[in-house]
Amino acid sequence: MGSKRPLVVTAILAVSVLAAGALVWRVLTPGAEDAAEAVTEAVDTSEPHMDLERLTERDLAFLGTTLATGSPEARRSAAKALVIASRIEGAPLLFEAARAGGEDAFTFCLAALEVLRLQRADQSLRELLLALRDGGELPEDCRVEVADRFGLVGRGQLAAVLALADAPEAEVRAWVAETLAGRAGLGVEQALVDLAADPEVLVRRAAWLAWAGRSPAEVHLEALGSAAAAEQDARNREILEGLEWL
Repeated sequence: MGSKRPLVVTAILAVSVLAAGALVWRVLTPGAEDAAEAVTEAVDTSEPHMDLERLTERDLAFLGTTLATGSPEARRSAAKALVIASRIEGAPLLFEAARAGGEDAFTFCLAALEVLRLQRADQSLRELLLALRDGGELPEDCRVEVADRFGLVGRGQLAAVLALADAPEAEVRAWVAETLAGRAGLGVEQALVDLAADPEVLVRRAAWLAWAGRSPAEVHLEALGSAAAAEQDARNREILEGLEWL
């Protein structure tokens, strides 16, 4: 009880051929030195160990593979480990597991949202946006939850939106430009200037539309209307040309 050390969470993951990939984990809390020693003695030290406070790239890859190909029990354990670790890299792994479907799909979705709850607003916005716009479809109940969280996190978070103006994904930068349309505040004008010079045409177009105060949806509908009118004009010309022979 008197220990001042920060919480140490250690996961011991054992992959056994006989258990068909079952994932075994232990959670060790401060002041549990005796229990820790007992666990260390009871578990084969040749099996992979994972400190959830210091996940490595190899650890993340292992958990991702387990989510994708493990047994149901192993997948649930991997999801729990990612939630405990609360590393942002775990969110896309969990969303991908949700896309794969199955009885635990919605649980994996909620696990991803829990991981994102503990991140900065701009980081959460980016991952939520990518989850909504990714080619792989989320289950409908998951998509509703993600969209609700996206709206909740993004509402009034101008600083978080501006922080994504240099995100590596073009679709995220384009969303930033769309979101800044009609907005005022410190940094908005400079962000739109920078986005209007973006190397990706998608982003530049969104920035110029934001300057004009128009949404891409409005422009898309107008373009469809123009195309339909042009097609009708062409048809009318064909009719008139046919009438000239009479």
